[in-house]
Amino acid sequence: AAEQAREKAEQARIAAERVVKDGHRAGDAVLQEIARRLRISLRLEDFVGRYGGEEFTVVLHDTGMEAAVQVAERLRLEVAALPCTWEVEETQEIVEIPVTTSIGISIYHEHGETREVLIEAADKAMYRAKQSGRNRVCLA
Repeated sequence: AAEQAREKAEQARIAAERVVKDGHRAGDAVLQEIARRLRISLRLEDFVGRYGGEEFTVVLHDTGMEAAVQVAERLRLEVAALPCTWEVEETQEIVEIPVTTSIGISIYHEHGETREVLIEAADKAMYRAKQSGRNRVCLA
């Protein structure tokens, strides 16, 4: 049973890579869906925006460290809750693309006072999340 689960996961990973690499439209659709999931999980006063390639920045208004970690965990779970889907043009096959996210958090005043310093701190925390197994939240 464990071998079948590993095999199925590997097939899904290969299919997802094929779809995302198949064209920019599939990758863009996945990023748009992630953005939608992030937006609906935030308050109106919060901000989410794409920050380069496949990274997003979320700015939480007037939020302390404990609440920021809770929000980040909620966002991480929301993104991973359902796979994204894509219809392969040539075959009309619907492919499920599992998506996870690694999140780095920095807090204004605590980790810096300028946008550059805060982004750098969050970026380093995100890379720690990726290096420690992905699909995690790390605080700067």
